[in-house]
Parts: sequence; structure tokens; C-alpha cells
Amino acid sequence: MNSLPLRGVVLFNVVFVVLTACSSDMPFGTQGTSTAGSSPARQSYCARLRRAVGPSECAGDIKETVLYSFGQPPGGRYPSSAVIDMNGRLVGTAYEGGKDKGTIYQLSRSGTVSVLYNFHRVTGYYPYASVIDYQRSFYGTTQFGGKYSFGTVYRFTASGEHKLLHAFQGGTDGYTPIAPLINVNGNFYGVTLGKYGGDGSACEPGECGTIFEITRSGESVLYRFTGGTDGASPASGLLFVNGTFYGTTFYGGGSGCGGGCGTVFEYTASGGERVMYRFAGGTDGAGPLGSLTYANGSLYGTTYTGGSSGAGTIFAITPSGRYKQLYTFAGGADGALPRDGLIYVGHVFYGTTLEGGGSGCGKSRPGCGTVFEFSRSDGERVIYSFSGAPNDGANPAASLLDVDGTLFGTTYYGGTYDQGTLFSISL
Repeated sequence: MNSLPLRGVVLFNVVFVVLTACSSDMPFGTQGTSTAGSSPARQSYCARLRRAVGPSECAGDIKETVLYSFGQPPGGRYPSSAVIDMNGRLVGTAYEGGKDKGTIYQLSRSGTVSVLYNFHRVTGYYPYASVIDYQRSFYGTTQFGGKYSFGTVYRFTASGEHKLLHAFQGGTDGYTPIAPLINVNGNFYGVTLGKYGGDGSACEPGECGTIFEITRSGESVLYRFTGGTDGASPASGLLFVNGTFYGTTFYGGGSGCGGGCGTVFEYTASGGERVMYRFAGGTDGAGPLGSLTYANGSLYGTTYTGGSSGAGTIFAITPSGRYKQLYTFAGGADGALPRDGLIYVGHVFYGTTLEGGGSGCGKSRPGCGTVFEFSRSDGERVIYSFSGAPNDGANPAASLLDVDGTLFGTTYYGGTYDQGTLFSISL
């Protein structure tokens, strides 16, 4: 199995996916099923119990189904984004494949995949981030391409028209957007990763990532990270809560980790950027990559590495900046390297780890990845471990979506062609 690439970027050695999905009663075509558990009635009971009281003794009653295997025309390869529900269709992007440099694809209820758009060098290519839906159009970013080859922001309409909204120029305008956009009152906000060396320490002030805004009048940079105590290389999407933007940076904030171990920050138009927490790279974690989640008055997130075993952590932080580590991954059966953020469903958090969970897949740690649940009262529990088999998938690297007791997600590897899957898990 090949290593997980991030083309042109040495931030981490992976390229990944996000996801959302649609109703669990959709009769999607299936390609393989792995079941660990008992009857549908038992599974339904366990799903209700999790939503009501949190993790339960039902953790073994799981059914995982591969809905689609990427790797053959026309859908593309290595799905690296969320899928969204558009009137019963799942719409997402594939990082590579199609006619050239990635696709926007849709999966029908019957399991048929068709391509809505093929990316190429002029319009932008390698669509790393998920699309979002606004007024019957899709908005997203590409990691590279456009006039200056530093990435783009685009709109794709329901009628099939692609429009380039902004081509990043590099320098103080920003390099390499890999996080999804968010929509706030019809304007779009995002981050660029920036330009840096392999350890994150080589970025020049003004080239260490940005926060930007897209309006009808064009793009404007709201903040430029310096690479010092304010952070560097924001890789996750922004979260907007009560008039404030929240996010994370993978590098910066301090002196550890060869350029800083990352930060949690807030941004407001009136107050600018303020660092809420600087990771030290020890037991508190290092390198947050996933988006934050807001629940019960606090922000929740994960770090890709760090913790007592170096396999990542789960943390919470209040808007006032009070930080608490909630769980540190051991790197074995409980999973390792959580690449993306958490979702919050019925008093329980759900997430994925890139590795860990078992054996196989030949990565830096044993295991092909996991889906886990977490609550502050019961801790972390793996509800599914991927095997890497052709009918299973491997290396989930994105957040999940719960629809009536079913989780939907993607794996970057695995499936029939070992180039990614779209899967569902029935709780």
C-alpha cells in the first residue's frame, strides 16, 4: 500500500477526506458488508441507547457497508472531501482522477456514480476540501492551480457552470487552501495553509497562512499568520459561534515540534486574532488538523500527534481559553492519529483515527484505522476497526455524519482498487 501523499506540501504525510451523507433508509448500492453484532432490533436499540445516555455495552453490534469503491472511471481516486446530501444524492470531490486533476462527483440512491465536473490546471486542481451548498450552488477550494498555481476558490452551479471566484497569488495573498469554506450570511470564509519548510519553521512572516473572506466584490485577507506565537499553517476549517470565528493551526505558537506544536485561536473583526491555547507537544498533544466542534458551551477537537504515546489526543477548551485534555490515544487497539474533528450526537462524540485498531496496512503504526465514540463520562471506545480488505476500506481520515443511527464516512485507501471508499456504519 502506498504512502498517503499531500502533493507539494510537507505538513504531514497524508491526503484525506471529509464527509457527510443522506438519509439512512436510502437504498444505496452496496459492494461489501462486514458485520460484528446481532439482530437489527438489537442494533436499533443500541443506537437509541447511545443517543440517550452515551457509549454503551453495545459497542460490538456494528455493521459496516462499503457503498462505493473509488479507483475506476468516472468517479475519480482518493476521495478527499466531505459528501453532502442534495435531494437524495451524495455529492463530493475526489482528489485525483477523472479526466485530469480531480472531480466533483455524485452518488445516486441506486449506487451509480457520475461526474459533475472535471478539474484541470486552469480552473484549479486537486480539490482537497469538501464542498458546501448555498442557494443551489456548490462552493469549494482547490489546493493548486489557477492563474498563479497557488489554489483557487470556485463556485459550481446546479446548471453545470464552473466559475472561478479567486485565484490565490501567493505571498501575502496566501498559498494552498486545503480546508473547507464556511458560509456566514452569504459571505464565505476560509484559511490558506501558507508556505513553509518541511518542519514548519521556514515560513516567512505573512506567508505562514491566512484567514480570508470572499464577498461579491472579491477576496480580502482578514489576517496573516506570522509563524510565531500566533500560530502557522491553519489546516482545518473555521467554526463560527456567537459572532466569533474559531480555528486551529498545525504549527506555530511556541518553540517545540520544529516550528511550534500548533494553536487554538479565535478571530473577530473588532479584536483580530487571539491565541486561546498553545500546544507544547508533550502529553497535551501536538498538531491539530481537524475542525473544532461546539457542544455544551465548549469547543472540542483532536490533535494528530502528541499525548503520552504520540498517537494523538481529544481535548476541550472553553471560549475563555480554559483547556483540558480529555483522552490520549495509546496507538494500539484504541486507534492512532485522529486526522479530523468530532461530531456530537445525543451526548456522544464520534470520530475516526487514521491508523490503529488492529494489524495490517503497513503504516507507521499497526492497524487500518478506526471509528470511535467518546463521552466525558465513559471515555473512548472503538466501535469499528477497519481491516483493509477489498470489501472494507482502510485509513479513514475524515469526520462523520449521523443520520438516524447510521454513520457515513470515507476511507482514503481500501475498497476494490485500494483507492478509497464511501461507507456507512449501522449502530
